[in-house]
Amino acid sequence: MSDKGRYRVIAQACALSTAGIGFVAIIGWLTNLWMLHSIRADYIPMAPSTALAFIIMSGSLFVSSRWASHHLATLFSKASAILVAVFALLMLIQFFIGTDFGIEKMLAGESGTLRGFPTGRMSPVTASAFLLSGLSQLFLLYVPQAPRPGRYLVVVMAVGVLITGLAVLTSYLFEAPLLYRGAVIPVALPTAIAFVLLGLGLFAAV
Repeated sequence: MSDKGRYRVIAQACALSTAGIGFVAIIGWLTNLWMLHSIRADYIPMAPSTALAFIIMSGSLFVSSRWASHHLATLFSKASAILVAVFALLMLIQFFIGTDFGIEKMLAGESGTLRGFPTGRMSPVTASAFLLSGLSQLFLLYVPQAPRPGRYLVVVMAVGVLITGLAVLTSYLFEAPLLYRGAVIPVALPTAIAFVLLGLGLFAAV
């Protein structure tokens, strides 16, 4: 297998693993099993909107790396990446202007609280990482033969997703989860793991 083929396999494996985490989180919400969407009862759970965004984003990555030469596959990948990027941007806008567009309420209903934070709602840090993910995938799809500076930009965004996941994951490993003592919704532990996988997949796809 060529180096290019190996990187495609890595990207596909990371995409499938990321989607799996998203599906497990959704099952957790449907069955009310906290271990599936938060791992520990005292940890903030992955929001349904976050799980859905992971499934869509990983679908975009998997399809683009598996069937790169197919027009319909490329179209699906672009549409999926745009959808995730736009949704993430809306989540960031509502955070910065201090309002609620009601999008997540349609997915998760009224939110409960854990440690004073609303559950079932996406963290702005998560939204930022999704925006980077969507843009990274779009740049890669629209300019597959981009000059080196353009490809560096894709790499930087993919690494940004990876670093976000690693930073949050490390904080959980040291029993000091980020943002749990602030006013911003923290990033869930399963979300951090999924971003590490997604970032690796996007990096391999470059």
